[in-house]
Amino acid sequence: MDGDPQASLSRTFGQTDPADRFYASLTQRAGLLVKQVADWFTITPSTLELSRAETELIKEIGREHILRVAIDKTELSNDTVVLLDCPPSLGILAVNCLCAAGGLIVVIQPGGFELHAVVHLGMTVRVIQQQANCELAVLGTILTNCHPRRKITGQIEEELSRIHPVLGAVRTDAQLLYATTAGTLLKLKRSNALSDYQRIVDRLWTVLA
Repeated sequence: MDGDPQASLSRTFGQTDPADRFYASLTQRAGLLVKQVADWFTITPSTLELSRAETELIKEIGREHILRVAIDKTELSNDTVVLLDCPPSLGILAVNCLCAAGGLIVVIQPGGFELHAVVHLGMTVRVIQQQANCELAVLGTILTNCHPRRKITGQIEEELSRIHPVLGAVRTDAQLLYATTAGTLLKLKRSNALSDYQRIVDRLWTVLA
């Protein structure tokens, strides 16, 4: 589910929604659109219209649980694993994602500013755990767009490991960049980044087990 009005995730898989149904689901307390894009994969696409929810839902009672209500009203099989892509800023949409989730994976690029953002996010997570979603757990962090030969990658990974478990690092990969830009990610069969993500998924399943 693409919860970011920038809709980068949706475009990565070549998906759009001219009817702005994600926004409509939140404002009307209805089930979410689920589009089948592969046998094993569906997506709830986002649009720029979703950004209106940041201001329109601010005065709503129980506003932090509106996405949870929409998910509960969405027809999903019992074995569905729901991934929520959060917007980068901690507004109503991001808080809704955190209140609906059972686990959080923090994805950042290696850099000092990004590390400070993780610390700030940690404080927000603790507040949400105490006041809105006691089941929310930080599963770990993923470093993306990494250059293995750059010292800062190792330095940031070491610093992150003191805060949360590091699930892995994903190498910079031109093939992945081209595929996401063209909206053809599902057609990409091999790349260094995909191999890195596969190792992270394998490790994540071990953590969840």
